[in-house]
Amino acid sequence: MRLSIVRVGLCLATVALCAAVAHSATLSVGPGGYPTIQAAINAAGDGDTIVVAVGTYNECIDFSGKSVTVRSTNPGDAAVVAATIINGSAAGTCVTIANGEGQGAYPAVLEGFTVTNGAYAAVSPSRGGGIHVANASPVIRFNVIALNQTAADGGGISVVGASTVEISNNTISSNTAQGWGGGVFVCGEDGLATIVLSGNRVSGNEAAWDGGGICLFESVAADVRNNVVDENIADEVGGGLFVGHAVDAQVVNNTVAANEARGVDLEGGTVPRVGHGGGLACFQTGSGVAVDSCIFWANTAADGGNQMSLEAGATLSVAYSDVQGGQAGVFLETGGTGTVTLTWGAGNIDVLPLFASAGDYHLQSIGGRYDPSVGAWVSDAATSPCLDAGNPALAYAMEPIPNGHVVNQGAYGNTAEASKTPADQPFLTIGAAQFDTENELMYFDLLMENTNGLTGSVIGFGARATLSGADAGHFTADPYQVQGWPGPDLADWWSPAVYAWSEFGLGVTSISSDPATLAYGHNGYVSDAVSLSSVVPGAIVARFYYAWDGVAVSEVFVNIESYGGYDPEPAFDFVGTSIALPATVLNDGANIIAAAGDPVISVATEDGLDWVYQNTPAILVNNGHKVKLTVTVSDLNGNASVTVAVSKVVGSGPGEVDVLPGSTELEKLIYGSDRSLAAFGGLTLSVVATGDVAGSAEVLVPFTCRKLGDIDGNGGAEPTDMSALVNRLNGMDTTGFHAHAFDLDTNGGAEPGDMALLVNILNGMPVP
Repeated sequence: MRLSIVRVGLCLATVALCAAVAHSATLSVGPGGYPTIQAAINAAGDGDTIVVAVGTYNECIDFSGKSVTVRSTNPGDAAVVAATIINGSAAGTCVTIANGEGQGAYPAVLEGFTVTNGAYAAVSPSRGGGIHVANASPVIRFNVIALNQTAADGGGISVVGASTVEISNNTISSNTAQGWGGGVFVCGEDGLATIVLSGNRVSGNEAAWDGGGICLFESVAADVRNNVVDENIADEVGGGLFVGHAVDAQVVNNTVAANEARGVDLEGGTVPRVGHGGGLACFQTGSGVAVDSCIFWANTAADGGNQMSLEAGATLSVAYSDVQGGQAGVFLETGGTGTVTLTWGAGNIDVLPLFASAGDYHLQSIGGRYDPSVGAWVSDAATSPCLDAGNPALAYAMEPIPNGHVVNQGAYGNTAEASKTPADQPFLTIGAAQFDTENELMYFDLLMENTNGLTGSVIGFGARATLSGADAGHFTADPYQVQGWPGPDLADWWSPAVYAWSEFGLGVTSISSDPATLAYGHNGYVSDAVSLSSVVPGAIVARFYYAWDGVAVSEVFVNIESYGGYDPEPAFDFVGTSIALPATVLNDGANIIAAAGDPVISVATEDGLDWVYQNTPAILVNNGHKVKLTVTVSDLNGNASVTVAVSKVVGSGPGEVDVLPGSTELEKLIYGSDRSLAAFGGLTLSVVATGDVAGSAEVLVPFTCRKLGDIDGNGGAEPTDMSALVNRLNGMDTTGFHAHAFDLDTNGGAEPGDMALLVNILNGMPVP
């Protein structure tokens, strides 16, 4: 029997290995490999990668239903992309992905090519000139898609049907469509097309109808983010983008500039909507567009709405964006087939964005601007008003430091090429509040975020902290309530700093003007000076202590301002000068100091088990039958940590278990009771997580304590359990039984010792 088990294992391992090899092959195209890309696709299987050597391939390729990756030798190298060319020779669509590719276990990817000279001559069915996607879900990235044409829709790329497509980091330029979508056309038709357009340059494309750059036409969910859409032309409407017919589009951090809606009626009749929406046109009830942190500038429309237009019941919201002409730059149809809705939100501006130069939409900045023409950072004489002007709720972490902690407007916001915030002052942040329940103190730190390259020796610093909010009254800045607080840090204080001190090691003077305000000031000596350039990010500049009455709090805010006559920012004094350089507190006035309430927890048991076996003394030597119970805290709700307690709910059932610590504070081990107690059956565990500041949360978890030997869980040890164990030992199918169930002696697995133990139990013999 053991030999049979070994043979089965080897056979399965061989099958798995063969499967892995079959689905991870790399095929080469070019010298020494397949002569054409299509030949490699024909030979490939799902999961394979096709690497194409530099060269021009005069062919139109079809993925033929295969989920494969087709890429150049280095998709990240612009020179390689320019030299690896799929040339359709005006004989048809260059690349077709139209048979479920990417919708199974393996992705379908096209990356690192110049796709050009594709041509599609028929009007129906609709089909793109450069790339056509239908009912498939590929990733299309790091390509140049240029000089393609179609008599239908999607000069550069068309996406139709139930497709989910990522189109990222491509240059889509100089393509033409006799229908919709000069650059990109997306239409869900009877299904739903889900599209992500990110990091693309969509430029110089033209559509005879709508959407010179991008057309999202019907049944589409779209995320349009970090694209430059410029110098596209629609002969009718939507020079840059057209959104219509049941489309939901999020348009975030894009630059839409110098596009044109010509207002040409190709059919010779009167069409009221022709000539609207130079930058963006929204059309028809059921179509909604949310524009956020974008720049719409220098777009033109022959008949109104240079930047945007709304018609036939469409809805549009605009927030934190730079829109030329402001709200007046939006055309709103009246008397049409439906009432249009424009929501002009917070943060919108109408200010010259100060682009780097014609065709380069990076934003000017004294602090630094990336110049792609030289591949380096340069400084400008002015700073764009679009820096740090995007939605404060959006991510900004991808922007290089210093970044102002607010995303830039436009296509480069929250990217590595975002222009830098001018470094003319240090940046400080407010640390999270800490609570000392034993001594009833609360304190928080003012931290150095970035010195922005400033040098010079600091001899003084001043800042004032004021608390506000519904629960601010639980704290007081009375020095007599905190000066007796014991602790090792007292030795570092320079009298009489009972509230605060500086990591600089400088002396301080603290003055309280009212119970809610602490002032931190220092007039030091030259010998106490510290170099500002030596202060690392995260260093504590000042610490503010408040006496606390111990009551749980849920809403307290802090505002930091200058102490020493400089308003509003706190200031650093420099050695030998009269300079007091202000510091920006990046989250000034917006911090919740303490929002302590009930933590939010969930509880899971190991491998989904909710049972343990009763134990015997011998079994406990092997660590016993146990289940690991893990608490996950999804929201501390103002607490710094939680403690976890687990106990049986009294009266919840006859079962009994013991609870022992696990490897972490959030883990407990549940052990079955001693078999001699005959305490088995159901029970309920109460899992309580208590916050270190305030609040608690309880989750009730049903458990079962089984009799030893009850492998199938039907209430006791019996011959059917023996049958299951025999099957396990013989390598037969034991689906439905957990591996733990067969390890009666808890020594690590099912083996003859477990059989002997089960035989004793079935025969009523003593179990050690």
